[in-house]
Formats: sequence, structure tokens, C-alpha cells
Amino acid sequence: MVVPAMVAWSASAVCQSCMESVGGTSGVAFGDALGSVVKGALTGGACCVAAVVCLCVAAMANGYGLRSVSHGSVSHGVQTDGIQTYGAQTHGIQTHARAWAGESRAVRRAMRCLVAVCGVAMLCALVSATAVRMVASHDAVARVAAEGAPAGVDGVRLVVRVTAPAQASVRRGFTCSVMATALGVTSSEVSEGSMAHVTLWADSRGCLAQSGARYVAVGKVTPPQWGNDAAWMEVAQDDDAWAMIRAPDALGRMIARMQDAFLRVAGRLSDQGRVLVPGLTLGVMGQRSAVNALAGQNAVDAVYAAGLTDRFCNAGIMHLMAVSGGHFALVAAMVSAVSRRWLASRRVTAFVTVVAYAGLAAVLYPSDSVTRAAAMGCMGAACLALGRRTQAWSALSWTVLIAVVACPGLAVSYGFALSVTAVAGIVAFTPMLTRAARCVMPRALAQACAVTIAAQTLSLPVQVMMGTGVPLWSVAANAIVAPCVSAATICGLASFAVSWCAPSVGFALAWLASGGTALMERSAAWMGGASGVLAWPDGVAGGFLAAACEVITVALTLIARRMVRMRRIHRTGSEEGTPVGPIMMMRHAMRQWWRDTRREVLDARWDEPWEGRHGGV
Repeated sequence: MVVPAMVAWSASAVCQSCMESVGGTSGVAFGDALGSVVKGALTGGACCVAAVVCLCVAAMANGYGLRSVSHGSVSHGVQTDGIQTYGAQTHGIQTHARAWAGESRAVRRAMRCLVAVCGVAMLCALVSATAVRMVASHDAVARVAAEGAPAGVDGVRLVVRVTAPAQASVRRGFTCSVMATALGVTSSEVSEGSMAHVTLWADSRGCLAQSGARYVAVGKVTPPQWGNDAAWMEVAQDDDAWAMIRAPDALGRMIARMQDAFLRVAGRLSDQGRVLVPGLTLGVMGQRSAVNALAGQNAVDAVYAAGLTDRFCNAGIMHLMAVSGGHFALVAAMVSAVSRRWLASRRVTAFVTVVAYAGLAAVLYPSDSVTRAAAMGCMGAACLALGRRTQAWSALSWTVLIAVVACPGLAVSYGFALSVTAVAGIVAFTPMLTRAARCVMPRALAQACAVTIAAQTLSLPVQVMMGTGVPLWSVAANAIVAPCVSAATICGLASFAVSWCAPSVGFALAWLASGGTALMERSAAWMGGASGVLAWPDGVAGGFLAAACEVITVALTLIARRMVRMRRIHRTGSEEGTPVGPIMMMRHAMRQWWRDTRREVLDARWDEPWEGRHGGV
């Protein structure tokens, strides 16, 4: 399912980019429109390049296996007690031909099935993207934003349902921003229905908006300056310009209370804790929370927060502040441990896991990476309920395919692209890199470095397109902070769970989490300077260049590995011979030294005095 998912993703991205550029070509040069199309296509195509590389590696491995099998089948018919007979040779050739004929028919059938599935996936993605874009372009809110309010009209009235907690505004003149879905619009005393996604820019009253509640807002509706929203609304400063017409349900009120209590508890930490603990726990950095926006003089220093964010980006550890699969993996591990303790069946375990995923996704700040992680985790739970082994590639492919068909906007989202490519790299390359790194370093450090390199390998083209450059110290920074990420995340989630009822306990747990984020802050300060980022062309050209460099590097690595393997076979007659070359000898010596040292340390009798262990010497 990897290829159909990539085809659907690319088709949806290209379709949306073409429709957006065609819809906005009035007064826009053709080159700019074409550039927009290519940029949107590459957003989905970057992962396609990575998938093709992985498929090529798998095909090469399968090809080597087929050749070894075919050679073995010929040798059985050629030699009989050292005497070569014509009949045996003919039988071997015929067997070899029949085997290849059967394999060819199977390959042809598989290719026809693959082409058919890719065609269906591409058709579904194109139909979904076209329908969503057409509906959005004809929505009443989008039309009002494009036409502007008529003369003599004070403002446009929107009925909205809030879809995410309020955050601090990044625009001057406003205190908070609120993401919502418009349910109705009234302009010039004409009311129309709507389903458009909008962002409301409001004063301090907007900071109190609760997710799931419905509000009436009056203000100026304008086209968005960035993002995928249908429109923006600048809420008026009048007293009656913002009013709640329906409160959220009991669950929504409880979640809002828990989030507010946790953010207030985190606001009592040090500066780095106030910024990083909410980001590591909920996916929103402290300076972006509505609680910080209302703090006034006690708010986080904006200059310090901006510098800390830049250092995290330069060090390559900014992904820790975006909730992704790590939270869901921790929750799944805890559910699995409890289920094993109580001998629960696999169906009960799967059900509890899905419920835990739903609850975690509800309390976190919504993002594309959270959507990807929750969907992929639910597919793994479904495999557990059916008694099938979880396959990461299949789960990721189905997640991408369903996501781009159900929500085409994800196909042109940088957040979704970064999440998918990082997971694809981890699944594809982590085992191989871990085995290679364990020759020269301990297992825990080898796995941390392997995960970082694997994730960076496939997500690098997307990062380059965003203009962030290439972080040179990313592997070292992630290896340093890896031991404390899980512990800090668990403490943060525990603080979130108890802060609403026991603020003192919640503060203690948040303080423990801030100990882990302090190490992250120090690592970012050491390795997040401007000299730690390699300047790289951004945009489409930079993304293609990064992908080409990675493909060449992977190809050269595979060629060198095969040359070393063939040289070893030539000298020793088998693949399990002695190490060949200085690098292989050094790896063998380091491995042997580590095994001997570990055995001596573990087998030593530390409770005896030194004289007793060495015969009184």
C-alpha cells in the first residue's frame, strides 16, 4: 500500500495547488502560478522520493535472493557425484525456466493489481480534493471575504463553533486567536449557512473561548494572509461583538478546566519550564497559550521565548515541542502493561487502547501530527483486536491514504508531511542503522542515534523547503536529550491529570518535568547557534537538491557495502569470515572490547575487598 498512498498524496497535492493557482491567477504572473503548483506537488512528492528509495532497496535485496535461489536450482541438476550429464543439465535448465516463468506471471499479475489500486486511489484523491475545493470556493464566508462588506454595513455577523483552545495572537493589535468552524454568516441582513474554517482575531474576551462552544462574533471578514483557512475575522471591540450562545458539553468543560489548571501551574516554573513544559506535554509552547496572553506583566519574555525557539530549531530538536507518536506510544505501553497484569484479552486491550488514544487526542492541542499519530495508533489497535501482527508500513500507508481522501487539506500541510516522512524514515532505516551503530557504541546510544538519523533522512527535503536549513548537530542533540524525553513527558502528563484537583501535586510533577526540559534547553544553547546550521537553498530547488543528495548517498553506501561483502567472500570463501580492511578490523576490535568490558563489569564481585579479589596482592 506504500505506492498507492504516495500516488494519492501527490495527486491530491497537485490538484489542490492547481485549483488554488488557477483561482488566483488574476493579476498573477504565470511563472508564480506554476511555481505554486510545483511547490504544492513537491510537498507531497518529497515522501514519494523517499518511498521509491526504500522500494528500490527492497527490490535489490529481493533480486539478490532470487539469484541465489536460481543458482542453487541449476547446480542441483548439473552435478551428480562429480559427473556432468546432459539429462541432468537439461532438467536443471527446464526447472530454472519454469521457475522464472512462474515468477514472471506472478510479477505481471502483481503489477496489474498495483496499477489498478493506484488508479483507484488517485481517482478518489482527485475527486475528494476537487469537491472540497469547489465547496470551499463557493462557501458564503469565502465569498464575503473576497467581496468585502458592502458600503454602509458596520460588520459581518458570524455564528461559529470553536474547534481548538484559544492561543496568543501573533498579530499586532489582537490578544488571542481562535480557530473555529463557521455555521452561518449574516451580511447586509442576508443570512446564509456555512461550513468554512475561519480564524478569529480578538481581544482578551477571545482568550476565554472554550473548545466546542458556539459564539456569535461581529467584525470585519478578510481573506487569510497565510494558512488554509477560508477567511479571517477581526472581531470588533464593542461589548456585544462577542457572545456565547451555547456552552460546550460536560466533557468539553472538563477538558478546558484541566488545560487551564495545568497552564496556570506551569506558569509558576522557571522561564524555560514555562515555555517548554506545556510544549512537551500538550503541544503548545508557553508563550502561545491564552493563559500567558492574559498574564500581563507576568507573561513570558517574548525575546527570550523567540531566542529559545530559534535555538531549538537550529539544534534540530524542535520536533519535541510538536506532539506526535511519542505520547501515543507511551500511552499504548502503559495500557499494554496494565492489560498483561490483569490478563485481559486482546480485544479488551485494543478497545482500551483506542479509548485512551481518543482521550489523549481530545486533551492535546490539535495538529496534523496528532491526527496522523492517532489514526496510525488506531489501526495498530485494530490489528491487535483481529489477532494480526502490526505492520508499520501498512499502517502508515493506510493512514496517509485515508487522511488525504477524507481531509485533502492534509496533502499540502508541512506538519503532516514532516510527521509522515519522519515515521517512514524510522520504520525503513532504524533497524539497519541500529545494527551498524551497535558495533561501535552501546545499544541505547546506538538506537537513539539511529532513530534521529532515520527520521532526518526522509524529512530533510521537507525541512529544507520550509527554509530552516540543515542542522549539523541534530544527531548529537537528540542523543543527549533522548534519555529524559520519556520521563519528562510522563511527568508532564501526570501533572496535567492532577493539576485541576491537586495544584500542589501538579506543580511538583511539572517541576520534575522541567528538569528534563532544562537539559533540552542546555543542549539547544550549546548546539543551537547560527554556526550549527548549514545554509541550504530553500523552496522547491532546495528540496529537490536535498532529495538528490540523499539518493546519491544511499546508492553509494549500498555499492560500498556490496563491494566490501564481495571482497570478504573472495578472501575467505564465506560471508562470515574474518574482518577485511582497517575499518572492519576496527569495528571488530571495538565490538570485542565492549563485550569483554561489559562482562568484566557485570561479573565482578564488588562486595569483596580489593585484596580478596586479587589474592592479597
